[in-house]
Order: sequence, then C-alpha cells, then structure tokens
Amino acid sequence: MRNIVFVLTFLISFGGKANTSQFSFDWIKLYPLNDYSNFDWTVLPQGFTEEMALELIQNPIITTPTPITVMVMEGELIAALPCRFDLLKWNGTTWVNLYLGPASGFNCKPHFFVQDGKLYSYGTYGFWKNHSELLEFDFEVGGWENVQVDNLPVDYGGNANFISGNKLLSLFGNHINQSSKKYVYEQNGYYLDLQTKKWIPLKVDIPNQEMRDNMDLVYFDLKDFGFIFYFRHLAADVPLAIDKSDHSIHALKKHFPRNENQFVLVYAKENKLWIYNEKNGSYIFNLKEDISKFEKVGNIVFDPKAQDKNNEESSIIKLTILFIALIIMGFSLFFVMKKKQTRKPKDSKIPSQEIKDVVRDESQIISQLVKIGGKMIKGEEFDVILGINTIQNPDTKRVMRSKYIKSINGIYRKKTGVELVTRIKSEGDKRIMLYSIAQIENKKTK
Repeated sequence: MRNIVFVLTFLISFGGKANTSQFSFDWIKLYPLNDYSNFDWTVLPQGFTEEMALELIQNPIITTPTPITVMVMEGELIAALPCRFDLLKWNGTTWVNLYLGPASGFNCKPHFFVQDGKLYSYGTYGFWKNHSELLEFDFEVGGWENVQVDNLPVDYGGNANFISGNKLLSLFGNHINQSSKKYVYEQNGYYLDLQTKKWIPLKVDIPNQEMRDNMDLVYFDLKDFGFIFYFRHLAADVPLAIDKSDHSIHALKKHFPRNENQFVLVYAKENKLWIYNEKNGSYIFNLKEDISKFEKVGNIVFDPKAQDKNNEESSIIKLTILFIALIIMGFSLFFVMKKKQTRKPKDSKIPSQEIKDVVRDESQIISQLVKIGGKMIKGEEFDVILGINTIQNPDTKRVMRSKYIKSINGIYRKKTGVELVTRIKSEGDKRIMLYSIAQIENKKTK
C-alpha cells in the first residue's frame, strides 16, 4: 500500500520514547473485517508485531466491524474483543483468552479503558437495545462483573466516549430499544463520576449545531483530548477535538471524506494519533500542538445545579432510609425485650442441620474437596459441594460460585502454595465449565 501522509505537524522522531520504553503506544485499534492484503506492516509501532496482528484479525469468532482494542496494562499486552466478553493476553508466543465464561453479545460498540489499574468496558449496545452498563474485569475469577451505579440512563449509549480525569464522558448518543420501537437521538449526553459511580446529565453547547443522528461517529480517546474524526458541522464532515483541560470543543475547518470502512490500523501515544487507511492513505495528528489550528465552536457544560440537585436528593433519600431503619430497629428491640420478659425458660436447641443448610464454612468445603483431589467435576456436582445448588437465579449462583472459589483458593494457597480449584472449559463443549480439584502428594490439609 502506498501511503499518502497528511501531517498537521510533522515530527522527525518519536521524542526518543521508543528507545526507553518497550511499547511506543498506549492503545491500538484493528479493523478485522477490512482488507489487509496490501497493508504495509512496517508501520506498526514498537512492541506490536505483524504476528500479533494477524492472529487477532484472522480470529474466526470476529463478526462485527467494531475494532479490536489492544492496550498496554501493567507492562503487558491485552486485546479486548467487541460484542464478546473475550479478553486476550499475549504470552510471548500467542494470544491466550483470560475470559472463562460462556456469555457474549452484551458489550457491542464498547469503550474499553484502564483506570486506577482496573480494566473496564462501557456500554453501549447489546440484546436489541442501547445501554450504559459499566463492567469491570476480574482477573482472578476470569470474568466481567457489573459495576453498580446510580441514575443509570435508560436505553442510552454514547457514540463518542472519553475519560477525563475521574469522569467518563458519553456524548452524542442514542436512546434505542428495538423491542419498544424506541429510537431517540440525544443531542447532549451524560457523564459518570467514576468516584461516586453516579450518572449526571451534561450539555453540549455548539451554537447553530444541526440536530442529527451520530451513530456513525468515529472517535478516539487520547491523554488530554477526545478526538472525533468525522463530525457533521455546518454541512461538512470535519475532525472535532475536545480539550479535556477545560472541555472546550474545537473543529478543524477541513473536510474529510467518510472512509472509516477502509480503516486498518489506528494507534495513539499520549496526544499523538496515527490513522492508517487502505483507500485514502494515512493521517497523523499531534493534538497538543495542532489544537491551535482548530477553531473553537463550543463547550461541554457540567450543570452544577443538576449535580447539586442530585446530591441533595441523594442526601434526602439516605436520611429517609436511615430514619426508617431506626424506627424498625426500635420496634424490633421493643418486641424482643417484651418477648424475653414474657417467655418461659425452655431448654431447647436449634437443630445443627438448619444452620448447615444455610451456611457453608470454607474449611468444610476445602476438606470435602481435598478428599476428591485429582478429579475433574461438573458444575452441578461442584454446586452441591458449595451448598448453592438450591439457588434458582443463575446470576446469583454464578456470583456465589466465583466468591467461594476466590476465598477457597486464597486459604488453600496460603497453606500449600497452590490453588485448590481451577476452572477449565470442556473440550467437547466450550460452553460447559469443568472444575479441576488439585491433588497434593504426601500432604494433608486440615
């Protein structure tokens, strides 16, 4: 492929960082459904190879045009697959799947990001509707856990999403629910406070901006800027930059033809962005320096009244709940004391079987598992040992099972140096999870 490079600010070198760091990028996006037959692999950034890329884009499970996101996390490469829960880690020779569950189809068009050493997946479409669910990957359990939030937007998913400090900005989205025939364009957006885990509406103030659907936005999240490659402004598709320092919005007065269907590689390092396009060449942006060439067209407004109102309503709700709880506790204490005064002494014991039916102690579970060390058991048998086989809700059972495994392995690891329970996918049916029980030779565990 012959690259035609459009350079806003040409840099002869990468500032020397490639010589001192293993990776000369923060993230990479690959578009597996597009054509790589003539792609020049020599343009790949340091730390990422053609072998790594080909194994990802040739993965047969990929069926969506949404790009694969490769990120650097704690000095290692991970690849997050859209519309699936699969999370791959490069082990030096191949990509290994860290996700141990069978689910998929919920996090389509997601925004993957790392915050405070944790990996998250935000939104934005799944099972016939938009959503703003936030998921966190549990590396010990090998699964995605839902993060509980307040004021979750209904049937909403953002089309341009950025991390700005402790905020997740979700802009220009849609309220979609195919089951109820809902399709509403959101002209503004929302932000999630990542500390309080509360969603709050925000305003996108761009004077004379036309009301339109932005489902086809192409956006990239940089260190100090949010960047939208195609944004319809004044009847032209132009790049849009959001300065995270003051959340001002800037447009580059240059029309770019819509050709995202030919994207093959995009990667970023801090505020520098490389976009490789099979059809129309390549683009290099340095937003820190090039922002002066953009024209300010608006602002993102965080309404302090809306935030104060939310905080006030939250405080009132909390006080009301506390008041009700105190009343209930008062009545409960009154009736208990009254019952103690009127009840005749009685020599009776609570059957130990009742307690056993309700609570399983980890030490009892470990003793039972050690007896069958070296065996591979099915989920139904494992649930009986854990005492959760009577739980009807599959999600509740899954959470309980994960917590038990985490606790049991922690205790057993301290005693023996190895984990007692390992989850393994069935060779015959990858949807079925088996549980391998470790066997320690010449060692007894109390």
